[in-house]
Amino acid sequence: MTRSALVLRPEPGAARTVARLKAKGVSARAMPLFAIEPRAWALPEGSAATALAVTSANAVRHAGDGLHHISHLPLFAVGRATAEAASAAGLFPVWTGEGDAQDVAAAMATAGHSQFYHLCGHDHVSLGAGAIPLVTYEAVQVSPPDSLLLALREAMVILVHSPAAARYLAALVDERGVGRSHLAIAAISANAAAASGKGWQEVAIAAKKDDEALTDLAARLSSLKSG
Repeated sequence: MTRSALVLRPEPGAARTVARLKAKGVSARAMPLFAIEPRAWALPEGSAATALAVTSANAVRHAGDGLHHISHLPLFAVGRATAEAASAAGLFPVWTGEGDAQDVAAAMATAGHSQFYHLCGHDHVSLGAGAIPLVTYEAVQVSPPDSLLLALREAMVILVHSPAAARYLAALVDERGVGRSHLAIAAISANAAAASGKGWQEVAIAAKKDDEALTDLAARLSSLKSG
């Protein structure tokens, strides 16, 4: 018997993740712990930025009309979903990596960009001294419904898309006395896995930092015995 899966990421990504899981034969539901809220942003005066880095598809989706001011810059994207969101918004990725934020920083340095904009969320990893953050959104915690806390008492696989989600989940199960030993964590990155802490039945890391790899991992974990 397979275990069900729980998706905690914000919408609209949560619905896409649930659809991927169901396509893999996994019973899944979404109960987001965060909501995405746009933030006003503007280009700093006197910037010498020669390129644009994007590490989150949400950063593009919530950038608004200001994108046209930077659409001429060569774009370096982390992840296929980010690159696709950028292309849909009229930007043109010249490099797409499957690693993390530090990989894109290294790629930009290799290409000779010592100063560049970083289109990102409020909680983001620094890309180094040459990066100029342009914060377009913030993931805001929401109060979990009672149904989530009831669901967490079942043996299931929980998909963790960020370190912030991992920390929030860990705090919730501890505060409400739910326990960890019956829950398996599928983490999108090593940082997300580390943020979840210890005591879970299993903590596994996706082969790549994207939703497809994470849902593949969750499907494998769901097929393992819960005992």
